[in-house]
Amino acid sequence: MPIDLERWQFVGYLRRILMILKAPIKLICTLFLPVVDYEIYRHGWCKLLNCIQIITTPLFGITLIHSIMLNEFTGFVIIPQFAYARWSLCITVPLAIIVFVHSRTDIPPVYHSMFLGLNAGGCLLIMGICAAELEILCCIAGLIVYLSEGFVAVTFRSMAGSIDDTIVVVSLALEGYEQLALGAILGAPIFNILVSMGLAILLQETVRHGTAWFLIGKHGMNCYIFLNVAVISMLFWTLTFNYIARRSAGVFSFLLYLIFIIFAACVEWNVVHEFSKDLHVDPK
Repeated sequence: MPIDLERWQFVGYLRRILMILKAPIKLICTLFLPVVDYEIYRHGWCKLLNCIQIITTPLFGITLIHSIMLNEFTGFVIIPQFAYARWSLCITVPLAIIVFVHSRTDIPPVYHSMFLGLNAGGCLLIMGICAAELEILCCIAGLIVYLSEGFVAVTFRSMAGSIDDTIVVVSLALEGYEQLALGAILGAPIFNILVSMGLAILLQETVRHGTAWFLIGKHGMNCYIFLNVAVISMLFWTLTFNYIARRSAGVFSFLLYLIFIIFAACVEWNVVHEFSKDLHVDPK
C-alpha cells in the first residue's frame, strides 16, 4: 500500500503529512516496479500485482524510451509514443496469464527472483529521467544568473547527474555492502571520465583532427587535479587504517568537495586563476 498503516499509528502529524504527499508517487512506483525482498513477508510477492507488473513495466519503459528518443512536444508536454510499446503486449499478456495460472498466492514461485530484472530496469529508467530533468533545470537556472556553461557543468549538472549513483551507493551501504559502495564511489568517476570525455577527446584529435581544448574548458584541469587528490588521499587513508574506510575519510571527502566548489566559484568570478593553461592562438 502507498501508506504504511502500522507506521501511521506511531508517527506525528508532520510525518503523516509527508506520507500523504508521497502516497501518489509510491502508488505509481508500486504499479510499475515489482518488489523482491527476502527479508519481508513472502519476499514481496503479490500474485495479482506481480502479474499486472509483467504487463505494465515493459509497456511503461518502452513508451518512455521511445518518447524521449522522438522528443515531440505539444506545448510543454511530451507526446507519449505507443507505436513500439503496444507490441510488447503480444508477449507480456500471455506471460502474465501463464504466471497467474501457475503461481500461488501464499508462497512466491521459484522464478520470483526474475522480477529483479524488471525492478532494476524500471528503477534505472526512472532515476535517469529524473536526473536528466533536474540537470536541465539546473542548466536553466545557471543561465538565468549568467553563469558560464563550464561552471554549471562542474557544479549543478554534476550534482544532478550523480543522483542515481548516489541512491544506488547509499542503498548498498545501508544493506551492509560498504566495501562495494566505496569501490563504486572511487571507480564510477574514473570510468565515466574515461568513457565519456576520453572517447570524445580521442575522436576529436584522431578523426576530426581538431583541438580538444573546448571539451576540457577552464574547469577541466581543476576537476582532474581534485579527482586525483581525492582518489589518492582516499587510498592512502584506507591503507593507514588497514583498508577500513572510517567516517573520518567521508568527512575529509566532503571537505575536499567543498574546497573544490569554492575554488570553482573563485575561478568563475576571476578571483583566482584556474590550473589550466591560457589558450593562445598563433596568428597566421
